[in-house]
Amino acid sequence: MPSLRRLRWLSLGICGVAALAHAHAVKPDRELLLQLDAGGGAELWRLQIGGEAAAATLAAANLDRQATLSPAARVAVALSLLARARKGVSLRFDEAPLAQADLKPKLDASGNALVALGLVELLLPAAGRCGPHRLEVALDARAAPLGVEVRAQDGWTVAGVELNGVAAGGAAVVLARKDRLEVRVVGACAASPAGTPPKP
Repeated sequence: MPSLRRLRWLSLGICGVAALAHAHAVKPDRELLLQLDAGGGAELWRLQIGGEAAAATLAAANLDRQATLSPAARVAVALSLLARARKGVSLRFDEAPLAQADLKPKLDASGNALVALGLVELLLPAAGRCGPHRLEVALDARAAPLGVEVRAQDGWTVAGVELNGVAAGGAAVVLARKDRLEVRVVGACAASPAGTPPKP
């Protein structure tokens, strides 16, 4: 189960992703918030559908025609939508696939809209966090647009951001098909004991 800290972050992340959407003229249906922190980090995936698409999804999932979806049905719908949110997206850390824990889904229904949220813990080894690293988010040739925001805290810092090899204005962008976002990050290094020189 996610820690209480992660659950609080999940709630705050929803606001952060919404702010990202307002920063761009076109709001993508799916969004990714990546956070690096003292625990390693996490991904928050978000996909929203509305109108007839949401109604059809609910009708297909509510086979017993109850007033509300059962917990199992909610999980199934959330997982289906999150598969769409993650389709065609590759994540790499220092040129290797980003190590991740299992996806934890959540479904919110508000009015005529369905919002699927997915929390994924990043499995970054503590010994390998010190110093500079490269985080990459890339879309394949058929991928739908994806809003991306990268956050760094607890000693992590963002040193630079490039979109398709060109310097970007910040760590919040909207990617289209074949786009590649590269974020240079620096992890905090543990202080050396008194009298012990740091390793080169």
